[in-house]
Amino acid sequence: MMKIDVPHIISTKKQMEWSNNKWTHVLIVKTDLALDNESEDYNAGDLQLLLKNISTALKSRKTGFDKIKLEEI
Repeated sequence: MMKIDVPHIISTKKQMEWSNNKWTHVLIVKTDLALDNESEDYNAGDLQLLLKNISTALKSRKTGFDKIKLEEI
């Protein structure tokens, strides 16, 4: 399993999906941050930093994912 060591990531999981006659590689990232901007716990700055950290971590590893899903736990 891929480990991305940045704040607010609880776990990651690789998944494969079949659609349009091809397989796609998906990375599922579970976070403890609120993703709903109407939630009282929502913090736009923390979320933007999390997205930046995920992007930086993946670019540095040169791993190929077709899709990244961010899920709130």
